[in-house]
Amino acid sequence: MGRLIKNQQISTGSNAIRVPVGNTGDRPHVPVNGQIRFNTDTSRFEIYYNAWKEVAINGTARIVKDLFTGDGIQTSFNLTQTPVSPETILVFVGNVHQNPDDSFSLSGAVINFFNPPPPGQSIVIFHNFGSTDANYN
Repeated sequence: MGRLIKNQQISTGSNAIRVPVGNTGDRPHVPVNGQIRFNTDTSRFEIYYNAWKEVAINGTARIVKDLFTGDGIQTSFNLTQTPVSPETILVFVGNVHQNPDDSFSLSGAVINFFNPPPPGQSIVIFHNFGSTDANYN
């Protein structure tokens, strides 16, 4: 049986609503798509949509861009910073997006293409290393 909320009303002015708060272990045992809560372990809002996901906070993201040119031989390139994982970078060869695990892997700050990028093709790699918003560390 569900819980009943008394006085179901949201007022204007200096009022606010409070979403459920708890640590990761306090998440609902049988979550339902659309549930939202504040996770005290991560200090982030999270929403359930087939899995628990953090809700992004409005701020400014710092994007780093590495540029290379393929020569048809070289498969490894040194990045300016070390990405967290292949899924945290965007890689384009000749303006064509490259999927992690299908076309490249990472070893620290080195990207390794499974096939050498064609001669003269631009290689553009975008890193997102998080927000520069002081409230989102």
